[in-house]
Amino acid sequence: MDESRNISLTIAGKTYTMKAPSQEGERFMRMAAEEINSKLADYGSRFDQTQNDDKLAFVALNETYGKLYYMSKLSSLTKEIEALHEQLDSYIGKALEK
Repeated sequence: MDESRNISLTIAGKTYTMKAPSQEGERFMRMAAEEINSKLADYGSRFDQTQNDDKLAFVALNETYGKLYYMSKLSSLTKEIEALHEQLDSYIGKALEK
């Protein structure tokens, strides 16, 4: 069953019609649009002479940086979890041998 639906999002004062893949996807898309608009407003208050294109570039850079940073952290944590899992398996194996 296809849950996708057309939705309208306003970003930087312009309305876009987009397809949301699901109800949850729609929720995330709306949250993302709100976050973008919030960051634009913040940049607008600090850089009032800057064009929206430039502010959108700042938002894109900021969000991409954050995504890459947290992907790196997630990768490190995943490796740490795998190492701990191996240690746990080793301890359990040794305990069962006794």
